[in-house]
Amino acid sequence: MKLVSNTKWFKVVRGKYGKRKVWGETDGKTIYIDERAIGKKELEIIVHEALHCISPTASEDDVERSAITLTNTLWREGYRKIDNRNNTPLQDGKIHK
Repeated sequence: MKLVSNTKWFKVVRGKYGKRKVWGETDGKTIYIDERAIGKKELEIIVHEALHCISPTASEDDVERSAITLTNTLWREGYRKIDNRNNTPLQDGKIHK
């Protein structure tokens, strides 16, 4: 899977997408996620759609497998949406707001 990204982060928009029968989708810049996705499912959908953004030519199967692996790894390591502190630099040495 070739990864390409010209952005530091993706905007995430939550809404009602149940009628479209999708948990999430992306236009390459913004991730749209169904508001019913919470907890581990929310993490999975954000990771899945972010992978589509950074690797637009990857197959759906590759994205799905990678998203599940990353989600399970992060979840097992205790990632939860609790702490909003942003005072530690990422690998590029910068604190991204």
